[in-house]
Amino acid sequence: MTVKAIETRYNGYRFRSRLEARWAVFFENIGIKYKYETEGFDFGNGHRYLPDFWLPQVNLWAEVKACNPTADEVLSVIQLVERTGNGCLFLIDEPDVQTYFALELSRMPDASIGDLQPVEYILCSRYLEREHRFYCSPGDGLDGYEEEIKAAVHAARSARFEHGESGPG
Repeated sequence: MTVKAIETRYNGYRFRSRLEARWAVFFENIGIKYKYETEGFDFGNGHRYLPDFWLPQVNLWAEVKACNPTADEVLSVIQLVERTGNGCLFLIDEPDVQTYFALELSRMPDASIGDLQPVEYILCSRYLEREHRFYCSPGDGLDGYEEEIKAAVHAARSARFEHGESGPG
């Protein structure tokens, strides 16, 4: 049985699902700027793709999924990364303090457009301006940011969108 997503309004956007809206609440609480469904792509042969989020501070796409992506969804993300040169973060299920994976072009000097690599991220509230990132590698540790991340996770998971409400309140 397929469960139909519930369209949800939050922060001036009409999200296709509550799960996407929860990620918007998380981004807002952790200080990550986002744009929702900002640009679609035509990959040819009738294959079109509209990424969920663009994270402009870090030049990264983000794709929200209720469960692990299918092979076709991964292929779409590969085409997106190759076409734009910007990585794409897979956000599986509700926000949590955990590792998320992104596909990025290899940063090796001799890398070609087809050299993609998976990268692990832990989303956090520190913005490292010099490195243009809002994440740390699992080995970096959270350096005291764990409480802020937990607070953003709590805000996202406890956001109520029923009965005309528009998010956390």
